[in-house]
Amino acid sequence: MNPKRWLVSWIGKTDHDCAERRNDGDLGPIASAIKALPSFDRIHLLTNYDHERSKQYCDWLESTTNCVETDLYNIDLSSPIDYADIYEKVCAELKQARL
Repeated sequence: MNPKRWLVSWIGKTDHDCAERRNDGDLGPIASAIKALPSFDRIHLLTNYDHERSKQYCDWLESTTNCVETDLYNIDLSSPIDYADIYEKVCAELKQARL
């Protein structure tokens, strides 16, 4: 049995900007990784941005890269530079996803 190939990533400002056509046609980090690497079985995206904005990003990502459906998870952060909090919340999310 082949192991499943997952992409787990945080949606960042550059990803949103690219999807919203603010970066001169650049795809951004997540879309570029999907285009460059072999197919993923699952794409697990984390966001601390507005859910609707990130959902629109996921729709753009799926149509731009022809990838599998993305899973979107909102993470509430106390601060975008509180790395201990980010680490804790990402670990909890990965544990819940059984990764």
